[in-house]
Amino acid sequence: MSQLTQSARMNKAVPGQLGAPHSMHTILPRLAGEALAAGTFVCTDSGDEVIAPVDANAVLLKGQGFLVHDASAPAPEGDDLEFQDGDDVAVCAFGPSIYVECQETMARDDKVYVVTAATGRGTIRNDEDSGNATLLAGAVVRSYFVHSDGRKVAEVSMQGMATGATGPTGPTGPTGPTGV
Repeated sequence: MSQLTQSARMNKAVPGQLGAPHSMHTILPRLAGEALAAGTFVCTDSGDEVIAPVDANAVLLKGQGFLVHDASAPAPEGDDLEFQDGDDVAVCAFGPSIYVECQETMARDDKVYVVTAATGRGTIRNDEDSGNATLLAGAVVRSYFVHSDGRKVAEVSMQGMATGATGPTGPTGPTGPTGV
């Protein structure tokens, strides 16, 4: 009985929280290249650190995934973000679902667009916002929540996302090394 009570009282929809067991996700260890919030979509910078995307190419060519919430870390104070420049971070690159912050109201089965504009970089929305957001192909919204403080959070499934080079000449394509 106490476990049911505990589960019923767990925080729901914390940005960066995985929606399924950790073992069902592809998690990448990375270094933060700037201050970032859990649940932010990140890409690699000119080196090996991750930052929020600044344009469509960053999402499409250098996209890594969403930052995973670190439940063992102390809660950020005031306006501080969860991760600081140089922190070790975990990035969810693929998996059943992760909770992420939204710029607008979302609905089940909405396509996921990653915001690249100065305000809200790395959060998501359901349209391209006049070129200020880029489609994250294969990612869809599974559920949506509004917290009592007004924050909007969506559970995003990343199981339909392609990982790695999967085009016609990539390693899994018909003319790639394993193709004909």
